[in-house]
Amino acid sequence: MLDDLTQLPEWNDEDYFGDDDYQEKLLRKGQTLRTPDEPLYVATKALYEQWRLVYSLAVPSINDDPTNAEQMRDVAEPGQDTWEMDEMFEWYEMLKEQLADSLMAVGYTIRQAGALADTDRLPLMDTAAHVRHHAVRAWEHMHTMKALINVDGTYVLPTDYADLIDAELLVFQKQFRAWMGIFPANTSPDDWGVFG
Repeated sequence: MLDDLTQLPEWNDEDYFGDDDYQEKLLRKGQTLRTPDEPLYVATKALYEQWRLVYSLAVPSINDDPTNAEQMRDVAEPGQDTWEMDEMFEWYEMLKEQLADSLMAVGYTIRQAGALADTDRLPLMDTAAHVRHHAVRAWEHMHTMKALINVDGTYVLPTDYADLIDAELLVFQKQFRAWMGIFPANTSPDDWGVFG
């Protein structure tokens, strides 16, 4: 799975505005036609583009992995039991898979939010909660990788590279907060009471 990671797809306005049937349905309901210059849509698109940048920086750290079980065995003492090394390698592979899952989930959830720009606050807040959850998890996984050291004494994720990803995540966080500030007022009740 990890070897197949590619870039997130480019944002395409046609995905949201190219459907004439949908636009016609809005007109029949008496609703205004959506346009690509709506503030919420523009902010959603910008948020996605920032995440694509984070994603493009983080994915090489998953695919280009100098740490492997064979390297660990090579430095083992003769007769030394390598089960701990094997366990660590399995844990590290699991960590990379979880990071990959979180990176993908944020991107695709934001893409879905592009279709919600004409709805009320509740579905947008639900989407924002999913984005935040996976973005925080990705951030945590990156920090765990930043602390790991290879058998040759180098860091799995070089500090300056990790700091670059951190800086872009902070930009994303700021954009995320601004994005939520554009959400419309709530018009439908939240029966679960999560979002007020």
